[in-house]
Amino acid sequence: MGDEEGGTYQLYITERQDVQDTSKGFDGHGVASHVNGDSFNGHFLQGKRSGYGTYVWAKNGDEYSGQYADNLRSGLGKFKYSDQRENEEDPPRGGSYHGEWSRNTRDGNGTFTYLNMDSYSGQWSNGNKHGRGTYRYSKDGATLSGRWENNYFVQGRWTLANGVFYVGSFKWNHPIGEGCWVFPGGNQLQGSFTQIEEREEEEPPEDEEAIPEIKPPKSVQVTWQSGKATVVHG
Repeated sequence: MGDEEGGTYQLYITERQDVQDTSKGFDGHGVASHVNGDSFNGHFLQGKRSGYGTYVWAKNGDEYSGQYADNLRSGLGKFKYSDQRENEEDPPRGGSYHGEWSRNTRDGNGTFTYLNMDSYSGQWSNGNKHGRGTYRYSKDGATLSGRWENNYFVQGRWTLANGVFYVGSFKWNHPIGEGCWVFPGGNQLQGSFTQIEEREEEEPPEDEEAIPEIKPPKSVQVTWQSGKATVVHG
């Protein structure tokens, strides 16, 4: 039998309506049924998933439909994350991503719609929000639009639901340093944000020469200090 992502499988060849124990060397459309319940329905090239296809994970009901290359998700595709959890104490899961992939990771341009209906549209790198993009909060319509690094917003515009927006730098998705508020009509207020981070106590690394990983704080408190105001007269 074949040996792929979901373990061993049998391959049903659509054109010949035949079942074989391996996809080795096979070109064409087929349906792979894995012993663990996973399934792949799509195109094969030289025995590997290549071109368009749909993979369904039996473990949790996740589903990917899109392009493959050399058995890996590569190119344009949509991944739907189910709400099934292995254990009740696990965090909620769900949402979907539609966009570009490279070697099974989100890479390129795409949109992720989260379980709470928040969304991020923009650039991705190695599975993280990275580059130019916009995050929209479904609760109130506020957005963070600008530059992202490794899943965090670092520079750009924070727009509130009422149209007021702030332009400046960010850390841990909160404003920091000097920036400017802009109000409807064009009035502006310059100033600066400071942050106070609350962190969990961490044990020192076993390797004293190792570079410690910078983890996000438990919480962040921000304080605004007003500066120069600019009034636009109509």
